[in-house]
Amino acid sequence: MARFLYRINLLFVALIVATNSFAAASYNSATGRLSLSSVLVGGSYYDVTLLNQGNYVFSLASAKLQATPAEQAATYSAATGLLNVPDVIVGNDHYRVVLRNNGNYVFSLASAIKTTPAAPSVFYTPSAIVNALQLTRDVTWSALTSGPADLVRFTLGPSGSGDLVLLTESNDEVNPQLQLQAGLAKQSSATDDLLLRSMFQFIAESGGGYRIVSSKHSNYALDVANASGTGPVIPRDIRSGFKDAATAGYLVFEFSGSTLTASGRRIFNVALNEYVQVSNWQPRQVSITNNLLALSEGVGSALTLYAPPINLDIPFDFNPDGSTRVSNPEVTPQTKV
Repeated sequence: MARFLYRINLLFVALIVATNSFAAASYNSATGRLSLSSVLVGGSYYDVTLLNQGNYVFSLASAKLQATPAEQAATYSAATGLLNVPDVIVGNDHYRVVLRNNGNYVFSLASAIKTTPAAPSVFYTPSAIVNALQLTRDVTWSALTSGPADLVRFTLGPSGSGDLVLLTESNDEVNPQLQLQAGLAKQSSATDDLLLRSMFQFIAESGGGYRIVSSKHSNYALDVANASGTGPVIPRDIRSGFKDAATAGYLVFEFSGSTLTASGRRIFNVALNEYVQVSNWQPRQVSITNNLLALSEGVGSALTLYAPPINLDIPFDFNPDGSTRVSNPEVTPQTKV
């Protein structure tokens, strides 16, 4: 069920980002355009476009700095002037290509060896959607103009730093920790995947305050790692059929000025099959400790809420009558073996 919900989430994301076009390392013989989705130059990655001037001599058309590299990045060595591209798609064929810089970033074809691509990796979602998440889009960052409200999406990070809080993943699973992505809010472009992992959403609680859920993995809400109420703030599965009923819980937040406060916590009650308030909870502010979000008994860190970099609102065509969200509780998925 968790993987099924993961697929549904990504399918919805694919609908949103489908207006972009995926650009693998590919050559268009009609336009003479060689598109390289990611080129490593020194310690930085660039999205590069070269144009064939004739006889496979290419000039540099554009080079845009990337926040996150794509898979199978090409590499350029300033020492040798060689640009190595591990896989270029030409029609239905694949080639391993080496280009030589003849000066002023004019490249000639040094070699092109036809290859047989490896079998595609196994994904829990269609590869087209996985590819769509690696698209790079231009982005501008601005502070959230309104305060927290039900269903408002946002990104957040320590004020004045440009760093943003990210959900992390490995082996198709959400990691039980958050991390800071240095300078992301100062970047002018990033992959859809990176942006989605930086996005969260306020969900209003009936007793006041908001739980905060991941926009990419909406089964996960922010909670504190330790039952004591202090320590790292982590994403925790609170909705899927695979949640750990013994530890499932989430924090209830309030945001005032530039301070995020965990004013309450709710934990899953197996007997009642619902989340109940922790009666002896002591409010604690969120701070940045060792580049991690954490709850402490001291004064919290100044945080900035940014407007979401991707608009995930339902398009008008999907809701032509403008129907409002229903007020009854969400259905909790049930699984049976």
